[in-house]
Amino acid sequence: YSWDRLVDAGRRAVESGIWFGQKARGANGEQGASLQMAKWWDENILAEGGFHENYNLLGKGFGDTSPYYDGESLLAMIKAAKYLGTAFVPLWPLAAGTAQRMHQRYIVEAQQNDVDSDLTKGCYQWLSMSLFELASVTFGSGKKDRFDLPIAIQGLYHPEKFGVWLIDLANWMIETHKVLIKRRNTGYSFEGIVHALAWGTHVLSASNNGNAEVSFHVLKKLHCTIHEGMAKLVSWQVGMGAEDNDENWDGISGLGGIQNAANEAPLRVDVVQHQMHATIISRRYPFRNDRSPWPWKTALEALVETSLSKNEI
Repeated sequence: YSWDRLVDAGRRAVESGIWFGQKARGANGEQGASLQMAKWWDENILAEGGFHENYNLLGKGFGDTSPYYDGESLLAMIKAAKYLGTAFVPLWPLAAGTAQRMHQRYIVEAQQNDVDSDLTKGCYQWLSMSLFELASVTFGSGKKDRFDLPIAIQGLYHPEKFGVWLIDLANWMIETHKVLIKRRNTGYSFEGIVHALAWGTHVLSASNNGNAEVSFHVLKKLHCTIHEGMAKLVSWQVGMGAEDNDENWDGISGLGGIQNAANEAPLRVDVVQHQMHATIISRRYPFRNDRSPWPWKTALEALVETSLSKNEI
């Protein structure tokens, strides 16, 4: 197709987002920008809870929906609502409602037709990260460093529902999609699994009597999967030994480079981004003690030690 006639949704979103941001902020400040985003969202979302895959230069959508674009759009809206300031908070109900519709379409309905659905895989990391953001909120804490919703709506908004869906999706990735036996780069999957472990660990540690929706054994499975899966991906990086039998490697070129498989270097740039993001959040959440050698002491292990000392497990 011609780039003069057609642009993909991702590029169009970036270009229009920058333009709208500049125009709206210049004329109406942050409130104007948030209203523009809400207006676009409301006008373009389809009945089934997704977006057209393509947009022409006039901004008119056409073509099918895509679990990739839908998930990316959802996460962008949630991040805007949560981190761009109070003017963008009104976007939150739109984002929460859209997340529920996407979960119904790409998880519940998709798996009724195929338990290992490509639709679920397509939206997996984007929906998982969205669910983490939706689940990790507080009510009436008064702390400025948190996304704090009014305590008056606590009875209407139940963040734990999104957290349970997040845990269920991680279980699907491990038990049904069987991510650990895949032979190519699966960094995207750990963007979801790590967030599931982070939320579940927080919920379990905050509960005095345990949590019916989050068990220690489930969290241990997530932790072991992250440890084994990320160790495999890191071992494929240039300089970690996979290239030892390659007579053409000079021992310097590409050091640290991400590979698509143990013996397959070519890959898309987004695969690199997925693995490095998974690495960053692995260090931030489960492996957060930077001073320890591999394997790092984990937040989950610290929770176990505390729980054992209190005879809670």
